[in-house]
Amino acid sequence: FFAMNSGGSCQNCHSVITDLSLAFEHFDEVGRYRTQEFGKAIDARYEDQDLGVFQNGLDYAEAVMKTSKGQECLVRHLASYALGVENRSEANQAACLAERLYPRWSAGGLHFTDLLVRMVEDETFIKRRFIR
Repeated sequence: FFAMNSGGSCQNCHSVITDLSLAFEHFDEVGRYRTQEFGKAIDARYEDQDLGVFQNGLDYAEAVMKTSKGQECLVRHLASYALGVENRSEANQAACLAERLYPRWSAGGLHFTDLLVRMVEDETFIKRRFIR
């Protein structure tokens, strides 16, 4: 941990992601919930400059998903994942798919499961390139 945050090339990324990753420390390497590690209580508090202080990563994720930026990011990443984005052309297709789906979902017209169904019903998804 110290080596990742003490300078050098590792610090470039870890200075951004380490604090947020510690907010999910209540979950072990296989996703089991825990309150202690090595006999010590886990402090999973996280502070976001814009949204405030949260007791853990789940509270933070919930707050992020109440913002338009968080919702838009989720839809964009879901579209990229669903299409198996590997290059700029596919990224553009994913962006177009997200642009079609996001406005209706963000307006409250779709539940999350409806968003997923609309995504897989979209022509862009149906005609996507399969990876072999």
